[in-house]
Amino acid sequence: MKTKTEQIQPRFGKPIRHVSYPVSDNFAVSFRDNYLLSDRPDLRMQFHELFEIGYCTHGHGVFIAGNRFYQFSSGDMAVIPPNVLHLAQSSPGWKSTWSFLFFDPVAVLGPFTDDYSLLDTSVFTHPGFPCLFNRDRSHTICFLAREMVDELRARRAGYRNAVRSLMLVLLTKLHRQPGARSNAPVSTDNDVLKRIIPALELIASGYAGDLRIAALAEACCMSVRNFNRQFKEALKKTPWEYLNYYRISMACAELRATSKPVRIIAYSNGFTTLSSFNRSFKAIMKMSPREWRKGAGNNFPAGVVSHNINTVRKADRS
Repeated sequence: MKTKTEQIQPRFGKPIRHVSYPVSDNFAVSFRDNYLLSDRPDLRMQFHELFEIGYCTHGHGVFIAGNRFYQFSSGDMAVIPPNVLHLAQSSPGWKSTWSFLFFDPVAVLGPFTDDYSLLDTSVFTHPGFPCLFNRDRSHTICFLAREMVDELRARRAGYRNAVRSLMLVLLTKLHRQPGARSNAPVSTDNDVLKRIIPALELIASGYAGDLRIAALAEACCMSVRNFNRQFKEALKKTPWEYLNYYRISMACAELRATSKPVRIIAYSNGFTTLSSFNRSFKAIMKMSPREWRKGAGNNFPAGVVSHNINTVRKADRS
């Protein structure tokens, strides 16, 4: 059975991908192992009907799910609910390795539990739910994902029962997260988000260059005024806030993974001066780049963007 990809043309810009992952009737799990994620973004945001669990075995980079923006590194686990648009890329110069599970919780686990509330993945679309779990702060959750990957790789006797058991425990842990809420509005309407997909893809591929808001608006076939309004409606932040956070996130990964001078990292991530980089970094991360590099930011929440990016001076936006 092969993965099926369908191109869907939104009203504006390039098509997105609707991906269908094959599953068998007797064990409805699709497993993709050792998937290489390059430092060039997959320039088509995608979605699918299955619940997705991803485990990063190597590397680091950025990951976007709906309107939620995260940094990932080796040992982290991603949770992507059905029909949520997502996009990911590795840090510059890196190739990350991931393993993915795609499954329908009802089909896989329905006969093995009497608590069907555990199989409801819509609660994970709430804005407060983290779509990425850090291996240090969420050790048990990431461990469960790694164990599922190991079982599916080795396929030892009884591996299907082992995977089902691990899934039930993992879903139980996920439902206990403070952000998992039923009967709550989802974080982003896909129809609204689709209108600005060309701008998101342009930011992902060109964040290190001289990107202007006018160019992002043009990519979406909108006026600057209408684009700013649509962008804020979709992501609850301005285009400049989003671009600035993207740049700082990529810089964070480089600071931890390399010994490059801070000045070089600033320039390679779209900042024209070291001072503007330092101001932006401290406004978002609440510490200096050097403090982050030394490990002071181990408790930085890798979840929804909630930092005060507006403290960056307008002069730094030109």
